[in-house]
Amino acid sequence: MNMHFHQKIHQFLLEYRDTHNNHFNFLVRQRTSVTDKNFPGGKFAHGLVFQGNNDYCFVALSDKSGGANATKSIGIVIKPTKSDTYTAMLEIVFPGEQDQKLIAFYKELASKFDGIKWDNKEERAWLHIGEFSIDTPTLLYNWLDKNYPIIRETALQSGIDKLIPDDKRFNNLQKKLEIKLKEASKQVDIFNYVKENNIENKEASKNTYTGPLNQILYGPPGTGKTYATKEMAVSIIDKGFINSLDSNLSKDDRRKSIIEKYNSLYEKGQIVFTTFHQSMSYEEFVEGIKPATKNENVIYDIEDGVFKQLSDLAKDNWEAVHNKSGERLAFDDAFNQLKEDWEEDNEMKFPMKTDGNDFTIIGFTNKSIQFRKASGGTGHTLSINTLREAFYDNRKIKSTGVGIYYPSILNKLKTYNPTTDRSVNLNNYVLIIDEINRGNVSAIFGELITLLEADKRIGEKEGIKIKLPYSKLEFSVPPNLYIVGTMNTADRSVEALDTALRRRFEFVEKMPDYKVIDHEEVNGVKLSKVLKAINKRIELLIDRDHTIGHSYFVGVDTPEKLTNAFNNKIIPLLQEYFYGDYGKIGLVLGNGFVKEKDNRKLKFSTFKYEGKENFITPTYKLITVDESTILGAVAQLLETNES
Repeated sequence: MNMHFHQKIHQFLLEYRDTHNNHFNFLVRQRTSVTDKNFPGGKFAHGLVFQGNNDYCFVALSDKSGGANATKSIGIVIKPTKSDTYTAMLEIVFPGEQDQKLIAFYKELASKFDGIKWDNKEERAWLHIGEFSIDTPTLLYNWLDKNYPIIRETALQSGIDKLIPDDKRFNNLQKKLEIKLKEASKQVDIFNYVKENNIENKEASKNTYTGPLNQILYGPPGTGKTYATKEMAVSIIDKGFINSLDSNLSKDDRRKSIIEKYNSLYEKGQIVFTTFHQSMSYEEFVEGIKPATKNENVIYDIEDGVFKQLSDLAKDNWEAVHNKSGERLAFDDAFNQLKEDWEEDNEMKFPMKTDGNDFTIIGFTNKSIQFRKASGGTGHTLSINTLREAFYDNRKIKSTGVGIYYPSILNKLKTYNPTTDRSVNLNNYVLIIDEINRGNVSAIFGELITLLEADKRIGEKEGIKIKLPYSKLEFSVPPNLYIVGTMNTADRSVEALDTALRRRFEFVEKMPDYKVIDHEEVNGVKLSKVLKAINKRIELLIDRDHTIGHSYFVGVDTPEKLTNAFNNKIIPLLQEYFYGDYGKIGLVLGNGFVKEKDNRKLKFSTFKYEGKENFITPTYKLITVDESTILGAVAQLLETNES
C-alpha cells in the first residue's frame, strides 16, 4: 500500500521535532469510524492521520476548538497539488466563538504575521506559507523555525489554560496513533482483497445469501459447531468472499482466511457473539436498568442488551436503504462521524434559535447524549433513539422542554454527506448465540420471540412492533438480522427445547465427521478408526447424541498429544456420560484404560445385614496412561477378541 500524503506530512513533522525544535507539539486524529462508507475500514486504515480527507490535511497546533467549526482553532492546512508539490497555509479560525479572551488572543496572534488576511466577519484568518516539494520540506521547516516560537510564546503569555498541547499530551496522542494504525492495517488488507478480486461486482444470485433467518446447529460436543457458525456468519454477510476462496487452498489456509474475514466483520460490528448461560437474562439480552456512577453519584440508566444493539444497527442500515436516503449517510455512520468530530473537538458548539444560547456536548452513553446548556446546567440528556427516529422522519419532536435541543444536532448529522455518489448498500448482520440451550430461552427472549419470524419483521405485511417494558420505545426486528445458534445435544436434546423457539428456528445437525481426521495418525494408528470404534459403542450404550466429535483428535500427531486427548478430554467426558460407571467406560475404551478390581478378599464388619455377601462383586477403576503406554492402550481399545 502506498503511503498516504497525510502520513508523509506526519513523518516530516516528527523529523522536524527531532532535529529542529523538541517543543513543537501538534495534534493528530484521535478516532474514526470503521463503518465510514467513504473510507472502508476507517480513515486510519487509509492513512488519514490528521483531520481532513484526501484533498487536504489540517495539522492542529492548538488544543482549542475553532468556535462552531469542527476543527481546532489554529493549524497548518496542507494540500497536495498536481505538480508533485504541497502547498501550505496557516489558518486561525473561530466562527461563533463566545469567549472574548480567546477571541482577543486569536487577533493578537494574527497581528504578528505580515500579510495575513481576514474574512468579512473577521472570524477566519489565513496566511499563505508557500509551496514545497513532496520530498523536501525545507520551506516548511524554515517557516516553522521562524514562526512556531511566535505562536508558542504568544499562547503561553496569554495565560489561557491548555491552549497548546504539552509534551505529555503530544506523546500520548502519538502512542495512541501508533496503536490505531496497527489495528487499521488489518481493515485495509480486507478492503484491498475485496477490491482486487472484484468481489462486489460478481453475480448477485451467486453472492447473495438465501438461507433461513434463524437456525441452530446442533450435535454432540467437538463436532465443530462453533467454527461452523463463524463460516456461516461470513457467508451470510459476504457470500462472495466464500465463493471467491481458491479451491486449491489447504483446509488450514481456508480456515485461516475465513477466521480473518470473520474477525474483520466482527470489528466492523456486523457480527456479535454471545453465549447463553443459566444466569443470562432479558435485561442483558434486550434492555434493562443498570447502575452507573456520575459525579460520584449512583444513577440508573436504561442500557440496551446485545440483541437490541445489533438489531438497531441492522434496522438503521435497512431504513437508510428503503427510505431512499442514499444521498446522505445512514444515521449510525453520521452519528459515528459526530462522535469522531466531538472526540477531536469536545468544545464544538451547537447553535440555538436565540443567539448566545449555544450548547455543548459533554459525553455519550449507550442511550443518550449528555450536554451542557449555555447557562451551565447539565441535568438533562437527549435520547439517541429519539434522534434516530427524527433523522428518518419517523418522529416529530416537540419544540418544548429538551425538544428544543434536538434540531441543532439533527442539522449537524444531516451535513455528513458521502463524498462519492455511491448509494447505501443493504448489509446483513449476524448474532451468534453459542450454547443457546443452556439459557432459559423463554425468559431471555421474552415477547421478542414472536418478532423473530420472517413474516413478522419490518417491511413485511404482517410486521409487528412491540413496546419495550423499560424504555417504552417501539421495537421491531429488521429482515437483515440473522440469528445462528449452537446447542450441545449431550447437554439437552432438541426435543427438550422451548416449543416456541423450535417453531421459529431451523435445525442443522452436526455429527462427527471422520473425513476431517482421515489423515491423522500416531505411529501408524489411524485416529478416525479409533473414534469410529468409540462412537459405535457409545451409541449402543447411550444414544447418538452423546457421541464424541472429531475435533478432539484434530492436530493429534504424537503420543504426547494422544495421551492428553484421552486423559484431559475424552475420559472426563465419558465419566460425565456414564455417571462414574467405570465398567461401561471399560466397554468403550477397553482393558488398556480400565481394569477390574478384585473384591473377593474384602470383608464387611460384623454388622448384621441380610445378603451382604451379594455386594462383593467386581468393580472397576481407571488405569493411568502416559506417553509410553498410550499406544498399547489404544491397541486394546481396537481389540474386540476377548480371548
